Amino acid sequence: MIKETIETALTQLSHQVLQEDAPETRKAVSILKAKGYHSDEQILDCIKTTLAELTYYALTHTDSSIDDLFYYKLMEMPPCKNNFSDIDGKKTYFIFEAWLNGYKDKMYRKFKLPAEKTLNELAYTILATFHLEAEHTFAFTYQGETYFHEYHPDFPAIPANHVRLKDLNFDLDPSLEMTYDLGCCYDICIKYLDMEIMDKRILRTTPVILEGIGNGLVENQKSELVAYLNGNDMEIDLRDKKVKFSYMYPFIAQPFDLKKNQYLTQGRFPLYKDLFEHLK
Repeated sequence: MIKETIETALTQLSHQVLQEDAPETRKAVSILKAKGYHSDEQILDCIKTTLAELTYYALTHTDSSIDDLFYYKLMEMPPCKNNFSDIDGKKTYFIFEAWLNGYKDKMYRKFKLPAEKTLNELAYTILATFHLEAEHTFAFTYQGETYFHEYHPDFPAIPANHVRLKDLNFDLDPSLEMTYDLGCCYDICIKYLDMEIMDKRILRTTPVILEGIGNGLVENQKSELVAYLNGNDMEIDLRDKKVKFSYMYPFIAQPFDLKKNQYLTQGRFPLYKDLFEHLK
């Protein structure tokens, strides 16, 4: 009898949480959708399970830490099982293309990385292949949700380091956006193209660059770079002298070199992972 009463109460409370139009509710639903739970029934089951785990804690604690613990528990939920990233149980790559918004014909990359990688690792790939130095933070937007590179209690966004690529529903919506440097705002468009079965003899864990246009981007110089891409080589100050942007950054004018870019990406990818996930 007690078990049935608790079960009924949890079900009612779960429905109430789901129906409330509040930032906290939207955040909880967003976390679960990022893990592949899309139906109301799946989301309700997850919320119900989490509330059940927190019942004893809620009875023995009166502080506000219950809220943070609730979101933490949701983020620890296992991803929803789906067959989108596995073919007959074999590991797969996801193939993407990425380009500077408005300049696909001038600053473009096509690459692949394991479907098990996170959104953060997708960002490290893009930063490395476009020659960016990882001096700033980044955010993703996908299906109306925002993903920051890590969890922060003051921002209603999903932590990108908890979201694997295989958990996102790219068959429904293949496009997402990444903003790097929230002040300068480099807007990078990303599109999922296809999946590829990994050769079991060569199980790479780092990204593979497939093709590209344009040598790279420049930190903190978006306006000058855009002017250059538009055909106007702007003058900038260098030790009280006016010099052309392409003279200040000569690699900008160089053509894309696939072999060099692959070496660059392979080298920087683990460094950026350490920088964002261990050192900051």
